[in-house]
Amino acid sequence: MSGSWTECTSAVATLDYGHLDGNSGKHDASEIDVEGSGGYYTAADVEGALAQLDSALSDHVSDAEGYYAVRSLVAQVPGPVYTDTGQGIVLLADAAMTVESVAAHVLGTPDGDPVTVDVHLAHYSDSATWTGTASVFAAEADRPSIESGSYCALGAPSAATVSPNDRIIVYVDTASAGGLARDLTVEVRCRQHVT
Repeated sequence: MSGSWTECTSAVATLDYGHLDGNSGKHDASEIDVEGSGGYYTAADVEGALAQLDSALSDHVSDAEGYYAVRSLVAQVPGPVYTDTGQGIVLLADAAMTVESVAAHVLGTPDGDPVTVDVHLAHYSDSATWTGTASVFAAEADRPSIESGSYCALGAPSAATVSPNDRIIVYVDTASAGGLARDLTVEVRCRQHVT
């Protein structure tokens, strides 16, 4: 550009500064290309990619009752696993949830009898006491039972509802007498609805 200072400043004044103005939108999301998406999106523009993301979130974290988070409450028994003598590992619920699954895992495979786990709920009452302990499994066959030669098992609880301050108690129902099964980990997976 050549000319006098006045001519130059007049030319600059006519430039479109809309991209620098925070109150001006110059490109619609449908006009901005998506590049290098790593195969996460099939959409070619930002608007389409956001629509895909919204759809994926709706499909994976919502149900008829709204959005939810999946929570894992974990109990660990270090060392050899023996049959419980009536005492269990107590986990305290901090929110309303629904028990969806119970998984058990050991480092050493059981010899002889399987390692079978049970999970009970004790409901909290206003008088700072816990009432009724009942298994989250409708039948013994639904409990996770790690057989000889295996290292893990998955249980099928009957959608037990957990309230805040309820106790979730993990018990070892059966274990092999030899104690070869060791370092038991029990994961109680719950669904917590969020707003």
